[in-house]
Amino acid sequence: LMRVPFGIPVSVIMGIYNEPLEWIKQSIDSILNQTFVDFEFIIVNDNPLRNDNYILLNKYQQIDKRIVVVENESNIGLTESLNKALLLAKGKYIARMDADDISVESRFEKQVDYLLSHPESMVVGTTMRRFDSNGLHDVVKIPEYPDKNLLKKGVPFCHATIMMRKEAYDAVNGYKESNMTIRSQDYDMWFRFYKCGFEGYNMQEPLYLVREDV
Repeated sequence: LMRVPFGIPVSVIMGIYNEPLEWIKQSIDSILNQTFVDFEFIIVNDNPLRNDNYILLNKYQQIDKRIVVVENESNIGLTESLNKALLLAKGKYIARMDADDISVESRFEKQVDYLLSHPESMVVGTTMRRFDSNGLHDVVKIPEYPDKNLLKKGVPFCHATIMMRKEAYDAVNGYKESNMTIRSQDYDMWFRFYKCGFEGYNMQEPLYLVREDV
């Protein structure tokens, strides 16, 4: 199990809404089973009317003290939920996670190791492998060295795979809360990221499994 010598080095931020409970469990378990163990896991419940969410998160909080639960008073959407989690985050690095996906157990270890050894890089993402109830499928490829020119074609990083330095999130002021960015909060952020002169890297190893079930 990998540890590093400072405080809580990683804050994992995730919002849950109405995903099947089994999917949420698989997602949470994939984080708790990481080989890198020094993290806090901030989970924002954005569906307070769904009692099953409250019960599930309460059980996990009793099992693992690294879990921090935030209960929204009403449904505010993923963008605002992520910003709420960012305000609470104590980590040097911020890792994203989606409630219906799975992180490979070595994901955090490899991303932390990369950021520790590459101080010039402000974010590190990974490629993703698609999966559904029938098993694993193809890998979603993304450029190893993305630059601002990629914004003309699409996103330079797979959002849910990223681990970013907290100072970079602070510099870009988190996610923009607007109806214009409700489904593209990361795309909007990358414009500000590159405007700050930052750079990042994408590991060409699928350390994240993205669910394709509908």
